[in-house]
Amino acid sequence: MGQTKSLNEVFLLVIFSLFFSCSLPDDFQVDQDIFLSHVASKNYIVVDVRTAEEYLRGHFEGCATIDFYEPNFLSKFKFISSEVSLVLYCNDGTRSAEALKILKEEYGFTKISILFGGIEHWPDLSTFLITN
Repeated sequence: MGQTKSLNEVFLLVIFSLFFSCSLPDDFQVDQDIFLSHVASKNYIVVDVRTAEEYLRGHFEGCATIDFYEPNFLSKFKFISSEVSLVLYCNDGTRSAEALKILKEEYGFTKISILFGGIEHWPDLSTFLITN
């Protein structure tokens, strides 16, 4: 019984560690107003990291699309200067958060942010999506 309790405690500790290690500092996450100002700005590259099907259902005008699940995802950023300002988005913020971490670690991007909670978190953003 005591050994089972210890294993359960270790399991919970591992789960909590994984959960909190995946969270991002607030300074890498932007709300919808700041995100929209980045979309409108010519000083940012806005990247949709969703699948092609998700992109076609609605995306922001002028954004790039680079599917996070594609095997060559990372290589598509190879020739972009790490000094470029990037803002990433996906449906719920999960893929964009993972992409941010990878791009910071692999290519040293420092001017990079994500839309907090993804587009599903901000229902008002749907009015800005285009499908062509």
